[in-house]
Amino acid sequence: MSLAPAPGSGRTRMTDHVQLRLGILRGLSRFFERLEDAEGAVICPRHRVEHTGKLCYAALIDLESWRHTREEEALERARKRVLRTVDHLGLDPESRVPVFLPGRVDHRNASTNAIDGGACADVIATLLEDVPELFSDLDAERCRDALEQHVEGYLRHAARERPITAQRLWAATGVARAARLLGRRDWAADALTGCATALEELTPDGVAPYIPAHTDHCTHPGLADTSTFYHSRTPGFVLYVHEVLREMEGVDATLDDHARERLRASLLALVAFRDGLGHKVLHDEAKAWYWTSAYEVASHPFDVYALHVGARVLDEPLFRNEAGRAMEEWVAHVDPLDGGADSHHGPGVNFQCRIFWSGHAAWIARVIHDVPVRAAPREPVDVDLPHSGLLHVERARYTAVLRGRTLGRSNLFGCDVGGGAVQSLVRASDGRAPPEELVCRDRFRRDRPGSFLLRPRGAPGRLARLLRLLRDEKGDVRFRLYVTSIELRSRRGLLRGLAYPVRHVLLRFLGDASPWCAAHTDTETTHAWDGRVAVFTGALADGRGARVPGTATERRYTFEEDAVLLEDVLRLDGVSGAVRYRLPATLADVTVEAAGAEARRAGELVTLDATGGAVTLTVRGRWPMDA
Repeated sequence: MSLAPAPGSGRTRMTDHVQLRLGILRGLSRFFERLEDAEGAVICPRHRVEHTGKLCYAALIDLESWRHTREEEALERARKRVLRTVDHLGLDPESRVPVFLPGRVDHRNASTNAIDGGACADVIATLLEDVPELFSDLDAERCRDALEQHVEGYLRHAARERPITAQRLWAATGVARAARLLGRRDWAADALTGCATALEELTPDGVAPYIPAHTDHCTHPGLADTSTFYHSRTPGFVLYVHEVLREMEGVDATLDDHARERLRASLLALVAFRDGLGHKVLHDEAKAWYWTSAYEVASHPFDVYALHVGARVLDEPLFRNEAGRAMEEWVAHVDPLDGGADSHHGPGVNFQCRIFWSGHAAWIARVIHDVPVRAAPREPVDVDLPHSGLLHVERARYTAVLRGRTLGRSNLFGCDVGGGAVQSLVRASDGRAPPEELVCRDRFRRDRPGSFLLRPRGAPGRLARLLRLLRDEKGDVRFRLYVTSIELRSRRGLLRGLAYPVRHVLLRFLGDASPWCAAHTDTETTHAWDGRVAVFTGALADGRGARVPGTATERRYTFEEDAVLLEDVLRLDGVSGAVRYRLPATLADVTVEAAGAEARRAGELVTLDATGGAVTLTVRGRWPMDA
């Protein structure tokens, strides 16, 4: 039997892909067009404000649609959107600098002047440069004047000095594009300086902190941890700025060997964040309060751009393949009815809105003509990030993501599962059954399966801990109540609005006040990896990462082709208290051993009473990969 494709089948698939790409662009355009009122305003149904910095991206989507279809209506929509964006230039009431409103001025906008300004300047300059005939002389002059005022008066400084990396780089995208249009080499230097700073802020293994720890804005250690949502802004925006400025006369925007090494490391880290379902693991999100869903694909447009351009610039096929994987999963979250993008499927209401998620699709639109629309088969890849505590392991039949070291967390910030825990273990599809997650993915769960827990005898109870949390983290409480006010004002109904404070104020703080210490909340766990065996060494810690004296853990994973073997060991020295271990439901061939105390097993729960002295509890098992 011949395995060769039938004649013409490749062309059919190519045609389908072309139609898919055009359908995405047209659908996004329709999404924004349906929301417009007679004056061209788009008032967000959820936040009840005009998100200027996101809506401007609709012009870029229409521009890319026109490039492929030559439909003049798309260009007309882009022209109107640019001019409406220019209409929003005004003064920040505090700093008195020219910005694109509402920016940070209206809290309902859920953005900043740097982010909105970077997007607006980028889009305005792009349209002026690529289709100058679209604008009358008067309108073109208005647009140029808006760029001059905003970039010179505010944005160039944000691109060089803004302490939060993603905000600085977002500003740099607009500064670079405006610099090329207007021939401002001083602006180009500002954008390139901000990019160079961002590459130096990467950890040694390429991870971009949400907020660099050395800045005053890093008010909690967890803010400097990994951010699966923001990470790809660093390589993607740096690549974009250098691409824009590379042919600008009098500007050296070449990427030297050091910059290329930093970009390669950051894109490899982006691969490491990804699980076997095509998502990034939300346990590793420093801005934890942003998400109530089980996962998000809202950041995939930035992933697609960064990986696709990075693959070309760095000549790395792996990144092109991963761009296709991210693209495929994002496409599955574009609503076929209204054309807009969603952040996830299933329960949970995330802080941003569909205008944000659909507007950010402009970064996919920039490369949609060439980016793969699905991943191709490839060899398994392992990625070890020892400085950041992350290990990504692939075999033909599964993908695992594990996390050791973290930087701590609060009710709002930081990564919630470390200590050597398996964050994700996805068994690959065998052609009959779809991919399947084999471990618990619940966030902020203290009694996580596969993690040792200890309630030290004589330690403060839940009520005392709750009162201390409310006293020490008043800012977290106030912020949660602020988010609650936004939910209550949204058009989602009173009951849904009230669900937020119940789940994310009351229940979250009650959970954080748990008297049980756990292995997966340890922040100082280290690990070693030899390509087959990973060993994580840590301790038990409370919910904020403070270790319990006299406790030690060692988690040993052996990655075979058809199974993952686990040996999980807890050692206590002079510790008294109750010990628990909830067995993962999919762990097979389990054995439990104890020394120094008696262990009891009832179903999936293993318990032990420690009364001092030396105690060892060992759990062994395997995750089989046959469906």
